[in-house]
Amino acid sequence: MFIQLTILISLGILCFAYIAYPIIIWSVCKILPRQRERDEELNDLPRVSLIVAAWNEKPWLQSKISNCLALDYPEELLQLIFVTDGSDDGSPEFLSKYRRILLFHNSERKGKSAAINRVMQFVDTPITVFTDANTFLHPDSIRQLVKHFAHPKIGCVSGEKRVQRLDADSGIAQGESTYWKYESHLKRLDGQLYSVTGAAGELLAIRTNLFERIPENTILDDLRISLQVLRSGYRISYEPRAYAIESASQSIQEEMKRKIRICSGGFQLMPFLVYFLNPLSFPIFSIQLFSRRIMRWTLAPLSLLALLVLLPYAAWKWTGVYLVLAVLQTLFYLLALWGWKDRKRKRKSRFYILPLYFTIMHTAVFIGFKDFILGKSSALWSKSERQQFSNL
Repeated sequence: MFIQLTILISLGILCFAYIAYPIIIWSVCKILPRQRERDEELNDLPRVSLIVAAWNEKPWLQSKISNCLALDYPEELLQLIFVTDGSDDGSPEFLSKYRRILLFHNSERKGKSAAINRVMQFVDTPITVFTDANTFLHPDSIRQLVKHFAHPKIGCVSGEKRVQRLDADSGIAQGESTYWKYESHLKRLDGQLYSVTGAAGELLAIRTNLFERIPENTILDDLRISLQVLRSGYRISYEPRAYAIESASQSIQEEMKRKIRICSGGFQLMPFLVYFLNPLSFPIFSIQLFSRRIMRWTLAPLSLLALLVLLPYAAWKWTGVYLVLAVLQTLFYLLALWGWKDRKRKRKSRFYILPLYFTIMHTAVFIGFKDFILGKSSALWSKSERQQFSNL
């Protein structure tokens, strides 16, 4: 009875996290009136600081600068700030040639969170936008982001992350791209219902006066910054028309490395996230956060592990539906294994892409938890290698 109950609960958790919750929130958003934070237009465009934290990103800088200079926002209202703390690849010298760029550099490398804290002391614009050095913004992105701040209760706006799928690679790029399309759809629904559960560091904007210093060992600085705004009594909005394009990871191993770090950072933030799970203080957001983040980092991976162990035994002892489930589970992981073995090929089968990416995501949770417990994770890290962009 215990085994059967555990299997039933595990299946229920997975179905809720990945199928039922998206359907429920979509249904609720269809019934409820849309949030109206974009109905008001700003009478005057605000001054904006665009901050790019770039550690040893020289290969990307020329393209990033060109992208920043091409943004459709008045030059006198847009301050471009690059911080290159710890860079020893010639980035500071390269950036110093541009008159529009305000450069901050410190030879000591303390990590991205420390660099952001240091720079934010000097920001005097009402709006601050954060982006990464290896992502490229749609020209209209800043205008689309700042419109949301016409609503007094919006304290943070998350842009949309898009992963460029290159023709030469239909494997990890397709998996990452598909995953982010799914995530972006859920973020739109979350924002429509009440608030996004955290902004992505590729593109996020905040009211500058709401910024609070973040612990310098913070791995997921974007999640911490955005949720600190929500803790101040504001909401996080979502703007799909403001999007940042990022190339896919160079390989499955690089994507795995990135996912492990994200998961480790999630466990690092768990004590902070617990604050938002109080339904009395956050009646809607507590449900959103638990369903969208906490379950994925805890209950969902544990459920997959339980099913991996228990379904074969249940199939042997009771057959029936357990045998069917065990066969389907085996086929799923065999497809993922096929994908892993086939990872060096440029042309990859579409049959195993989603099983492979799903398995990578949840394997990364366990490795990330181990790294967090052993103290192997750090705010200092070696960047994941990404594919070179094709023409945008």
